[in-house]
Amino acid sequence: MPELTPEQINALLSIVLPPTAARAGWEFDVTELLEAKQVLRIHKPIHFRWTSPRRRNGTHYVAITPGFQLVHKITLNQNGHITDANATLWHEIAHAYQAERWAESTGRSIRHFYQEAYKPARGAHGASYQDNAYEIHARKMADANKHVMLLKERKQ
Repeated sequence: MPELTPEQINALLSIVLPPTAARAGWEFDVTELLEAKQVLRIHKPIHFRWTSPRRRNGTHYVAITPGFQLVHKITLNQNGHITDANATLWHEIAHAYQAERWAESTGRSIRHFYQEAYKPARGAHGASYQDNAYEIHARKMADANKHVMLLKERKQ
């Protein structure tokens, strides 16, 4: 087996994936995921986990690990069709992008993004999610990029 370079090791440490493929039979395409992360200049690690939706197909939030590292946490519905899951994944990655760009422009930590930027950008009562400026941007970013598959069918 070839030895990994320090750059390859750092890239692999920048994402944490679930230990199994999704129940629907697909999995993350690590190469495409790392490329998207690099192109979007998302510097913090992203930890992914599966969910089975009640009301949501995916979520993004910022967390602090036990080692006091700030990371993006993205959950994704593992029961959905691969194309729907891919669009949701792009939407949630857009939120990671937004948090990091906001932190760059304000000098604040990404852990303050939700309280200081996202929540105040909510729409009118009854449409606080749909009309949130960050949700509108995430939907547009997902629509523009969903042709790039960050997921792939699991090999049998």
